Amino acid sequence: MNSYFASVEQQANPFLRGKPVAICSRISRNACIIACSVEAKKLGIKTGFSLSEARELAPSIVALEVDPPKVRNTTKRIFAIFADYTSAIEAYSIDEAFLDLTGHVASLEAARELALTIKARIRNEVGDWLKCSIGIAPTRWLSKFAGELQKPDGLTILRIDDLPRVYVGRPVDEAWGIAEGWKRRLAALDIETLDQLLKCNPLELKRRFGVSGYLLWTDIAGVEIGRATSNEKQSPKSIGHSYVFHRRTDDPKQIAAIMMKLCERVGRRLRKFKFEAKRISVGWGYAEGGDGDNMRCFDPIFESYDIFNAAWRAFRGSWDRSIVTSMAITASDFAPTGNQTSIFADRGKRQNIAAALDAVNDRYGDYTVIRGQMWGTREYAPDRVGFRQSVEAVRADEKIFTTEE
Repeated sequence: MNSYFASVEQQANPFLRGKPVAICSRISRNACIIACSVEAKKLGIKTGFSLSEARELAPSIVALEVDPPKVRNTTKRIFAIFADYTSAIEAYSIDEAFLDLTGHVASLEAARELALTIKARIRNEVGDWLKCSIGIAPTRWLSKFAGELQKPDGLTILRIDDLPRVYVGRPVDEAWGIAEGWKRRLAALDIETLDQLLKCNPLELKRRFGVSGYLLWTDIAGVEIGRATSNEKQSPKSIGHSYVFHRRTDDPKQIAAIMMKLCERVGRRLRKFKFEAKRISVGWGYAEGGDGDNMRCFDPIFESYDIFNAAWRAFRGSWDRSIVTSMAITASDFAPTGNQTSIFADRGKRQNIAAALDAVNDRYGDYTVIRGQMWGTREYAPDRVGFRQSVEAVRADEKIFTTEE
């Protein structure tokens, strides 16, 4: 999706269409812009600018705070369209997905017709102001690369035979996965463009950089190592959530409330996968630096309050009372949910209570029912949505897959 967060707001409010719009996690003079509209980009405004920098270029820019429920709802409607054509959908982020059409279309041209159908359905069924760029290619990596070639609202087919021509003169860092570190290492071999990288001997890249060097070349050359698959099939090795504080604080009550909110999110996902965790890790940031600790659980845990208790003990044991700026909670070392009894609690009753609370929040929205400890977090820990978060995709008649942040 193109300029997604801003386009969602322009779709919802026609008076914003055609105007430069900046989306921020919160509104303040030096707030960081996390997304901007096509109109803002044309004026030179980019993601990462401060709001004050943006206003120097465009004094009339409209600044809005991100609206997570609105974005998630729009993404669910878009993904429901995808689910009508394939079950192999890899939700890469809140605004991006890979669709494996193997067995569903007979050629790249047939895929192009399907892509045009998807574009039309997004316009007609979700919003006429929403634009997407689609790349069609034999591999995931090439399809993403193709999707970046024509923005906004592009549609590009990329064949293996096209690569030498398309890559000529393009800097290596235009490629997905090549950041500054890779750019420097490749420059040491006098490789500065994608066509130069394509001509390299992959075994030489493997000798110099290990398996990652070889995999880098396979991506560029259109050799598929992995395929897009439904995220439901990929069992996670850890489940975590993080939060950058809306207001920095050293107040234990506020820190505990935010931690409880994170633990609730971790707990819900843990229970959705029918897992129990044997280890809980907590990390937190200060204005300079950070710290972290973990807690090994005597009994595997699945309930949000148990996750909080483990995280809070780990945090209190290492926190130096400095002002905290961020926090992350992670559950790991999983085992399937079991019905074994515990000498400390009525396990079955706790499972039933957790399931009932999850059912209410699933039906009526996150945080419809909350723990008293989370009271007030809406003020200093408002809901947020990130680009690396994805949502549930369903067809009208059945559930296809579920993926979370």
